[in-house]
Amino acid sequence: MKKLIVILILTIFLSGCAQPPEQIKVDGVEKAKNSAEVQIASLGESASVSEILSSLPVHVDQTLTGKNSELAISADVVVPSIDTFYTAELTPKIPDSDTILSAFFGDKAKNAIKKTSEDTSKTEYNLYKDNSNSIVEAYLSWSVDGTLFYENLKLNEEYPDQIEVDSENAPNCTLSRADAINMTKDFLSKLGKDTVDIYSVGSEVSDQGKGKGFYFVSFARQYFEMPFADPSSLPTTMYVPGGVVAVCDEGIISAGGQVFLEAINEIPIKSIVSISDLISIIPGMMDTRINTQKDTPIKTISLNYILKTDEKGLPRLTPVWVFDIDQKAARQVITDDNEYLARAAMDLFFSAETGQLEAVW
Repeated sequence: MKKLIVILILTIFLSGCAQPPEQIKVDGVEKAKNSAEVQIASLGESASVSEILSSLPVHVDQTLTGKNSELAISADVVVPSIDTFYTAELTPKIPDSDTILSAFFGDKAKNAIKKTSEDTSKTEYNLYKDNSNSIVEAYLSWSVDGTLFYENLKLNEEYPDQIEVDSENAPNCTLSRADAINMTKDFLSKLGKDTVDIYSVGSEVSDQGKGKGFYFVSFARQYFEMPFADPSSLPTTMYVPGGVVAVCDEGIISAGGQVFLEAINEIPIKSIVSISDLISIIPGMMDTRINTQKDTPIKTISLNYILKTDEKGLPRLTPVWVFDIDQKAARQVITDDNEYLARAAMDLFFSAETGQLEAVW
């Protein structure tokens, strides 16, 4: 062991006291820069947001290669129709109780009784069938962290043993898929959440496919006219403020999610990295931080928000370039689940401000 230490000391001495690798801080942790991050630092001043967005290509066809990996890009470029966007903190802001009760219960709100609890972080209500306070029809709660949960117990009993079906419009339901989306948006508007993005709509049928149909509608809040990256493509460490609403002919069966988060202390973003500059530095990330092949092609490049925790521990809106891997095409050729998860299950996220790779699976 002593001999090894002496050899190491001599090696350092004979090398002329070589300088340690240049450091970079990633999410508050010092680490050695890789070749791509050295290139990022050399990009210089990024162009203004309006300059970049006004000169974007509509489509990118390019193949990037590393020693043992390949990134095939045949992607449409999709960006919001804005010339200014922001970074901002998100903080819980709960509407007044009357607004929430009215959105869920309407004229029946008078039959909603607040539950007593030692947990002061949560507000809970039971909706009773009548003034007898004997039969609970629905349960509603919200927390100081901005989360919400609602269940219509009566409707839940009418839609038991549900299964998912591969159908755009739910069978045995008068609501179309478009109706379910509009119903969800109307409901969220009553809560004061007028700007949301719908990410998925699933059709379900109760009684193991023999009963009535309904929909699960997944949504995300929208801030400053820029949507979040698709929640299904994000690592579990990154969440998106939004939720899921189950709707049927009779109304809302259930609803839940982190709905009551509002943006504060917004700061305009003055400059971002262009797509061409980003593509120029990606080869330096191949093999070590990006592990893809031509069977996991990029089908879309978009500008979206993700949430990252800032130095104060608060969630912050962070703009990213999203390289959307064509999971459907990849799944057709990658049969091994572990390989699929490693190479194709999640998209690539690059900071729009620095070009740094934000998330790796």
